[in-house]
Amino acid sequence: MIYRNSVGARLMLAFAGVIMVFGAAVAISIFRLAAFNAAIADITTLQFKKVETSNAWAASLSESMRHTRNILIMDDKAQIQGEITKVQALAEKRKELADTMTAIVQSAAGKVLLQAALDASTALKPLDEDYLRQVQSGDIKAAKDTLLERSRPAQMALIAALQKLVDHEIEHIHGRADEISAAQFFWGEADDLRDAVKMALESEDALRGAEAAEGAVGRRVGGDGAAADANVGALVRAGGVDGAAGENHG
Repeated sequence: MIYRNSVGARLMLAFAGVIMVFGAAVAISIFRLAAFNAAIADITTLQFKKVETSNAWAASLSESMRHTRNILIMDDKAQIQGEITKVQALAEKRKELADTMTAIVQSAAGKVLLQAALDASTALKPLDEDYLRQVQSGDIKAAKDTLLERSRPAQMALIAALQKLVDHEIEHIHGRADEISAAQFFWGEADDLRDAVKMALESEDALRGAEAAEGAVGRRVGGDGAAADANVGALVRAGGVDGAAGENHG
């Protein structure tokens, strides 16, 4: 009887141990899955939103540059006024995008880069306003001088600042994805995450249409569009190139 009781007790302890180990494994798996889902949510919502918003800001500037150059090759006053209206609307859009970035950028490094972009935007605003006033007053020569000699350097400074901001945010996204891969759990989900990051960043290539349109107009007005197109192109292509690099790394 004592022997049977001893065997039964040992069996019960063994089963209890198995259940405890299994329960601990399930709990750890649930915890890791929750952490993985949180990382995915962070990358595909907040982090990517910062890249998307920065690229939209740059695309809006590129489109505005195209409309301002259109003005110089138009004779019809109604068409010129239409371009002016578009430039003013794009200025409001850029302000909204800047406000969005101010609200969502949280890191210290990101805030420094964002402030540089905001400073460049502030410097550009009065120059654009001077250009539009000169156009409306009929002083096209002065307007052209303002655009090419004053506004253009300020525009290029803003594009450069936005490029640095986009590069920083993309690097942060890839860093988060690499952290998940390095954790060595749920490999299938980690692969899905890298694919999602790549597809999201490559979607920014659609902005190349605005770049190409700007270049076409730039070549018609003094040939100054090439430098702007090269910088905007580098900014837009950052999404696709870095996305591919992330895939190869993974």
